[in-house]
Amino acid sequence: MFPPGTFRPPFRHIGLAAWSSAYRLAEAELGFVARLPAYLARTAPSWPVARTVAVDVGASVGVYARAFSRWCPTVIAVEPNADLADHLRALALPGLRVVEAAAGANAGHGTLSDGAAGGWRHPTAKLGGPGGWHQPCRILPLRDVVTPGPSALVVKIDVEGDELAVVRGMGALLRLPHLLLIIEVERRPGADAEALFGLLAAAGLGAWQLRGGRLHRASPRDVPTPPAGGAPRLARLHGYRNNFLFRREYQA
Repeated sequence: MFPPGTFRPPFRHIGLAAWSSAYRLAEAELGFVARLPAYLARTAPSWPVARTVAVDVGASVGVYARAFSRWCPTVIAVEPNADLADHLRALALPGLRVVEAAAGANAGHGTLSDGAAGGWRHPTAKLGGPGGWHQPCRILPLRDVVTPGPSALVVKIDVEGDELAVVRGMGALLRLPHLLLIIEVERRPGADAEALFGLLAAAGLGAWQLRGGRLHRASPRDVPTPPAGGAPRLARLHGYRNNFLFRREYQA
C-alpha cells in the first residue's frame, strides 16, 4: 500500500514497539549483551570497549541494536526489509547507522522472500526464500559494511539459515584479535552448521552456548531443530536455545 521510503501509518511503529518488548522477554542472550563490557573486562582485559563497533545483522525491530547502543559507541544495523529499516531509523539510537541491505558473501542484488504467514513484519523473510511476499534488496558483504576495520568488533547474526554466507562475507574481519560473534544457528533446510562451526574454528574462534545463565562449550551437536509448528521465539521462553557465541579462546 505504501511503497518503501514513504509514509507508514503510525500503527506499524506501535506494533513494532510492542513486538520489540515481547522479543526482549524471549531472548535470554540480551541480558548477556547488556553485561558484555563486564564480561570482556574479566575475560579479555585488553579489549578496547570504548572503540568497539557492534553490528546487528538481520536487525528486525532492533532489540539487539538497542542493547548494543547502551554501551557501544558505534552500532550498525543491517536490515533488508524496507519497513523495518525505516523503523530502525525512527528509533534514533545514539551511534546507530542503518544499512538497508542483506548481508551475504559478495555484493549484488537479490530478492527478500517470506513464505510464512508473518504479516507485514515478515519475521522469517530470507534471501531467495519461498512464498508470496517478495521485495528486491541489495546484498553487501560485511567486509564492505564495516570499514575501515575496527579495533574490536561484536556481531550478532540472525538471517534464517544464511549464516554461513554472512560469515564468508566478513573476509579479513574474521582475523581481528578482538572479535565476538553471536549467531542464531538451527537445523533447517539450506543451513550447514558443521561448515559454519568449521570455518569459525579455522579462524581461531571457539563456540559457546548460553544455558542457565552460564556459557558452556558447544559444538554442531548442540544445534537444535526448530520446534514443530514454528514459534521459536515463544519456545525460547521454555528453554529453546539457538544462539551461539563464537570468540577467541579467552577465559570462560
